Amino acid sequence: MRFFFYSFIFGISVLLLSCGKEKTAEKGKIFTSQEIGWTFEIPEGWQIVENEKPDQKAKSGQEAVESTLNKKVATPQSKVLLTLQKNQFSSFGVAIDPMETSNESNFEETVRNTKQFLCLMYEDEGYKIDTTVTEKETIDGLEFRKYTITLYDMDLVPIKQIMYHYYFNGYFFSATTTGRFEKDRNEILAAFKQSKFKK
Repeated sequence: MRFFFYSFIFGISVLLLSCGKEKTAEKGKIFTSQEIGWTFEIPEGWQIVENEKPDQKAKSGQEAVESTLNKKVATPQSKVLLTLQKNQFSSFGVAIDPMETSNESNFEETVRNTKQFLCLMYEDEGYKIDTTVTEKETIDGLEFRKYTITLYDMDLVPIKQIMYHYYFNGYFFSATTTGRFEKDRNEILAAFKQSKFKK
């Protein structure tokens, strides 16, 4: 279980670090992941970020995890499915990690640990943070766990990161939107909440 948590956290770190070549999505463009049976319509104006240096990003993600945990971690199996960007301040991404058990207590523990780790990582980077309680939200009949982390820096407008977690089809799924602008957050989350998942 501990290896899975480190592996998943690695995936989140890579997701937050992801950047690369942008490709503007056409109106009505559909993204489908056969691995987890997820279908998502990309909003017009959001760019698909094609990672040009995946190995370098993977290394940066692992270094971020090891720095915060202050220990070496094994090479993980996390995979970033999709990264989108609206502008330099607004992004959305999804990462998955193989998870052998669907035990609810393990799932809830992983959600708690993930939230705690992210808070520690941001505090290490010098941010002041606030968090919401973890809530349940249903999307396409699936009960996700959701929480928000707000990061305060020198700018007047705080950065908000909204996380969604769920376990299905053998994977721990995480979607996150990060940015300063409420309009962009509402736009991408409205699209995400229309997602379809193969049951």
